[in-house]
Amino acid sequence: MDTSRQAGYASQHVRNIEGEQRGREERGLEWLYKTQGLQPWMDTSRQQLRTWGKKEKKVMTVWLVGSAYHILAFQPDTAAEALTRAANATATMATMGAIFGMATCLSAHARDAPDDPTNYFIGGCAAGAFLGARTHSAMTGTTACLGLGVAAWLTKVGKMEGWRLSGPPKL
Repeated sequence: MDTSRQAGYASQHVRNIEGEQRGREERGLEWLYKTQGLQPWMDTSRQQLRTWGKKEKKVMTVWLVGSAYHILAFQPDTAAEALTRAANATATMATMGAIFGMATCLSAHARDAPDDPTNYFIGGCAAGAFLGARTHSAMTGTTACLGLGVAAWLTKVGKMEGWRLSGPPKL
């Protein structure tokens, strides 16, 4: 058997496996819709989760730069202390991002309103409450809850209505 035929059989085998996997996923979603009472619109959260990776990279870059500036502004005594400080700040911000995403999705599912800006306020408030718990300060938690909640709400409303902060004016 020549190599071109072998390659044809291999690619056909891969296509069959991918088709079977897609069929299993669709059957699994149908089962969830029927048995768990989930709605078909809930499947759109998968697409949202796929796009969050790009946003998270930008946010993580901002926090890493902020952490580097903090280390430069308040010089630690040892390299180990600098590493610990950077790791703590980065882990806190990553956890806040995860809490924001989880709270936003859960409130969207619980409220049956997937594109409501209030979901983003709830997510921002949950992330702010975590920051307050992390710093052991009720005032920090309350302020961060309101601040991050309002910022997230305004961001969602701005995206829905097409607000722009920079760029050429629309004529």
